[in-house]
Amino acid sequence: MTALLLAALLAANIRLENGVFKVAGGQAGELTVSVDKPKAPPMLGTMKVTGGEATFTPRFPLVPGVTYRAVWQPVAGAPVSATFAIPKLPPLPAAFVETIYPTSDKLPENQLKFYIHFSASMSRGEAARRIQLIGEDGTAARLPFLLLDEELWDPDGKRLTLFFDPGRVKRGLVPHNESGTAIVAGRKYTLLIDGGWPDATGQTLRSEYRKEFVGVAADRSSPDPETWRVIAPRAATRDPLIIQFPEPMDHALLMRMIGVDGVDGAVEVGDREMRWSFTPDQPWRAGTGRISINGALEDLAGNRMGRLFDADMSAGAPRVQEAKSVTMPFEIR
Repeated sequence: MTALLLAALLAANIRLENGVFKVAGGQAGELTVSVDKPKAPPMLGTMKVTGGEATFTPRFPLVPGVTYRAVWQPVAGAPVSATFAIPKLPPLPAAFVETIYPTSDKLPENQLKFYIHFSASMSRGEAARRIQLIGEDGTAARLPFLLLDEELWDPDGKRLTLFFDPGRVKRGLVPHNESGTAIVAGRKYTLLIDGGWPDATGQTLRSEYRKEFVGVAADRSSPDPETWRVIAPRAATRDPLIIQFPEPMDHALLMRMIGVDGVDGAVEVGDREMRWSFTPDQPWRAGTGRISINGALEDLAGNRMGRLFDADMSAGAPRVQEAKSVTMPFEIR
């Protein structure tokens, strides 16, 4: 067999399988891999010869869009090589703001926070320069939000919790007395999310996002379960148990601060966070059920049952009691 034919056969036998370069043949030699560029250094990795086959496993994964050159240098004979182009990954769709809670277009002067939900994981450390509260005159509000070095993201990096500056919300504190609340009743506002915000891969948002709302009077009353309307399900069905609230509540807390004792199921929140529903995994049994409400449940102003967030902090103000958890019975017939 001529040397030219042998080289052609070896080149044809250099292959790439699941990120590992392989050469069949059985003769001794060395297999090296590098980026297919002039004077490119060999890649780090592990070379083995087992059962008549030489393999090279790169230390690091191959990069999409890059072409690599594998060279087999037998102990006797000329080297042979083959190139392998790693396909580029299809571009991911641009991330976007899915929704902002609260969804209501009427927010109290002492609104406590927003939840901003994105369609993909976002880069961190951008919130301070990517989010603005715009007044009806087109001017951005000065320092309306609480600026934290460690932004409040969920583990997936898809939900940002954005607090208004509590010093401007609570009565009796210096920021409140000097600057007032960021929201004023009767005025229109836009929460603007900059379209240049990069996601975790560096790709910017599909577009900017605007949430428009109007300010209403401050909410200085605690949630009262006595004012909630409970719609009980029918026995032997999986109809939802429904609670209708007279005011919007905190979306994230509604999802985890209300439950049904001894029953597993799924929670949904709707009607601009004024409706909570629970669908059981199994049909309801006739009898008395019990709803458990954690004392940490809040309305839009951060008020809890028995405790106001926007309590007057000035000297001589009455002491505010701590919120407590409660239970509510309901009948299944």
